[in-house]
Amino acid sequence: MRDLTQAFRSLRRSPGFITVAIFSLGIGLGLTTTMLGIVEAVLRPYVPFREPERLYSILWFYNMRRPPLTSFEMHAAVRDEVRSFEVAVPVAVERTTLETGPHPGDVLVATIPPRLPALLGLEGLTGRRLTAADVGGEAVLVSYGLARRTFGGEAAAIGRTILLGGQSRTVAGVMPRGMTVPMNAEVWTAMAPEAERGSRALTLRTIVRLRRGVTAETARQELELMAHRLTDAHQQRGAPFSIKLISLSGRADRVREVQKFMLAASIAILLIACANLANLMLARGMAKRRELAVRMALGATRWSIARQMFAEALIITTAGTLLGLLVAHWGGDVMASRVPRNLEWLGFIEPRLNFRVFAMTAATAAAGAILFGLLPSLRLASGVDVA
Repeated sequence: MRDLTQAFRSLRRSPGFITVAIFSLGIGLGLTTTMLGIVEAVLRPYVPFREPERLYSILWFYNMRRPPLTSFEMHAAVRDEVRSFEVAVPVAVERTTLETGPHPGDVLVATIPPRLPALLGLEGLTGRRLTAADVGGEAVLVSYGLARRTFGGEAAAIGRTILLGGQSRTVAGVMPRGMTVPMNAEVWTAMAPEAERGSRALTLRTIVRLRRGVTAETARQELELMAHRLTDAHQQRGAPFSIKLISLSGRADRVREVQKFMLAASIAILLIACANLANLMLARGMAKRRELAVRMALGATRWSIARQMFAEALIITTAGTLLGLLVAHWGGDVMASRVPRNLEWLGFIEPRLNFRVFAMTAATAAAGAILFGLLPSLRLASGVDVA
């Protein structure tokens, strides 16, 4: 404590140095953490599901305007014929006008069976889930982003009323961050059991979970065989010719070059921050050479001088780390408000502060600051003439 007190008094006599050092470290750490956090979110997109690597959606494509099969018939074929899937659930999607809040406009509304959240293993839902009693009722679930934009937060949205397609709906719950299944939906309503079993009026998509031990490639092969069988069975050009299996855990392969650029830029910012701090600490050490020599001439030990220099570096790195934490938190909020909503599939539409990334960058910068801060005392310990 005596060393820390003396180090603090010494630093107070150099307000310019300590201000520049803390801001250099804090801003460098904050920017680096924000950018590395985005890179990590793209590499491993945050998804609020249980075992997301087993979750997929299925898309099918036709080569004519009026195909001979409805989307429900395609869903039924997947559900009944493909053995690679543990379960297959239909989801209907339509675009509807939202007339509530400061940003009215079109939103995607997904009609889901009430059991879908349990299938996904959804975690972090605010409020309650939809039940069979909500079929045909006013209760809806809204996305985290919609709740923030319209009502200012998840808790504030529960029980509020929205005007959706000219109809009044009540918000029963708010989906967790990252829940955009399917197709970046922002509102979810309950699907009637009879619609799930046999509705031809709905345009459906299928959400599936792979069986344990089954690979995605095996499932794709089964889907291709089914597509060929349906094509042969209908014997016409309009039969489905392509079925695509899409992972719900993210599609980071589409942004590999962006990742490489951002990773390189992040490392460059961290190196610049470390270099700036090292230069500042070296310059201060050079300026204190005469003071250190006088203290040693008066009887101070090399160990006591090393402790004081360490205490100064510790104060600077602690203050800079706290500032970097604030900058990183602020940077995540800025990115969340600036990234276009149509890029939600990237997985970083709402970047979160990654404490593991922050700890790594802070440890790197702190190690540099302490090493260069101790350099003057290390030189003295090596036997350099104090005069």
